[in-house]
Amino acid sequence: MSQPRAHHYCPEFYLREFSDHSNEDKLHIIDLVKVELRNGSPKNQAHQRDFYKTDVKEGCDPFYLEKEFSKIESESKKAIDYIKMHKTLLDEKVLNDLINFMGLQAVRTPTGVNMFTEMKTNFIRDTLKIITSSDDFYNIAISNLPDQLKESATQTTREEMNSFITDSARSKIEIDRTEQLLMMLKGATSIVDCLLPRKWQIIESETGNFVTSDHPVSLVWSYEHSQRSIGWGLMNTSVSMPLTKHFTLCGTFEEISCPYLKADERLTAYLNTLTTGKADRYVYSAMPSLSWLKEDKIANLDSLFEFIKANHVVDK
Repeated sequence: MSQPRAHHYCPEFYLREFSDHSNEDKLHIIDLVKVELRNGSPKNQAHQRDFYKTDVKEGCDPFYLEKEFSKIESESKKAIDYIKMHKTLLDEKVLNDLINFMGLQAVRTPTGVNMFTEMKTNFIRDTLKIITSSDDFYNIAISNLPDQLKESATQTTREEMNSFITDSARSKIEIDRTEQLLMMLKGATSIVDCLLPRKWQIIESETGNFVTSDHPVSLVWSYEHSQRSIGWGLMNTSVSMPLTKHFTLCGTFEEISCPYLKADERLTAYLNTLTTGKADRYVYSAMPSLSWLKEDKIANLDSLFEFIKANHVVDK
């Protein structure tokens, strides 16, 4: 039995929701690095070979995680189909399935996995810096090592070890893939816990002008630009994710006067700006165009490309 090897971090069914209005197997792909527009199939986008493959003991399925994600995606597709038909979040299971899908999509992309990996490596490096910052800390750490490692450890002075650890160009901390994926899953659980208490709204673009990206969940301050670090559980924050080219899901902790809203051209451009701004590299559109806000005015795809080139926003 063949195993799934092309692991989509943006599910194929999801990308098809943003396919061309006349051809469901055609996506308009906006490459923010090469600064170009091209076409492609949803099947061939947003995936990496063995991305969710785990290193497990013999007898266990290394593709278990990918298969479990497929089950979640199946329920998510049903929930999105429900939204397309009923335009409401009154069904509790539908809302919970969408929240689980959003929480997973916030972290399962390469950007999300790399974020948790970087957090873990920074924590390890900072801990080692503290341990090698004083003779007392260093000697305690050495004394707790297994006997077979103590001799080799004492051949390096504390000062040499501290210099080595501090220089990230010389020392490299690697987190194995299974640990990376475990951190990703824990992160998704924490995010879902913060999403559940939010008030939710469905926003519809009747013309189908919403876009998505290879990192489709956006978290922003709701009312003001803040210098504080943003977090999933903070008040005055808004989270959004385009569900289809016609519907976007938005959530805040504050009360929402209308759980269903039709988007005008300006709101559509604003939501597309959030999606594009959070993209790692690719934006996916049903049309060979894009509306976004530039200096509070509605702009087009040519303007976006000009902005990227002028500001050298290419190395994402």
